[in-house]
Amino acid sequence: MKYGLKVDFSRFKYAELIVHGRGIIAAMSTHPVFTTGPLPGFVPNKETAEAVIDKLEVDYNASLSHDVQKVAACKESRKATEVLLQTIARFYETAAITDPHLLNNTGYELRRAKNTYASPLEALVSLSVSHGKFPGVVIARTAKSHGQVSYEVHITDGNPLDGNWAFKGVFTRSTHMEMSDLEGGKVYSFRARVIAGAGAGPWSDAVSLRAL
Repeated sequence: MKYGLKVDFSRFKYAELIVHGRGIIAAMSTHPVFTTGPLPGFVPNKETAEAVIDKLEVDYNASLSHDVQKVAACKESRKATEVLLQTIARFYETAAITDPHLLNNTGYELRRAKNTYASPLEALVSLSVSHGKFPGVVIARTAKSHGQVSYEVHITDGNPLDGNWAFKGVFTRSTHMEMSDLEGGKVYSFRARVIAGAGAGPWSDAVSLRAL
């Protein structure tokens, strides 16, 4: 039986998520995945991760006043925290393809990966993007892949053929991959791929949209 890391944090209350996140970040100090060799560019280091959790805690405490803007800011900080923790988890899982013991002592809960892929993953063929409810927000969607998978999205505001892509997030829901902080009036291109126990699949074709 293969294992993965639990990255669905929806059941956590805000205070629980902060405590859980701090435990994950503390584990980064001693885990060999983070202490041996340089990190890929898309993987946050411990200091960056701590800053995200610190902001969530500040915004959460401010939101207890029930001020509408502070509550909205807290929700955005929670999204950023969940993406952060999902990104770290996928880095662990990728390293664990060759050594499953690397999933131990990460601060995450383990999950049983009942459906894993022994054959190569296929590219996503139905990626689409649309505007979100607020300026600077874009929602990406694609068909759900079978098994225990996640979806990684990269973004560029240049020519997608130039290869200048940047990591934007890892998502567990294929039908609602929300990306924020995009500059209004700028055209962005997006691509996505499936991540499973066997690794990552090929990238989808790029799709473009002008942010509002």
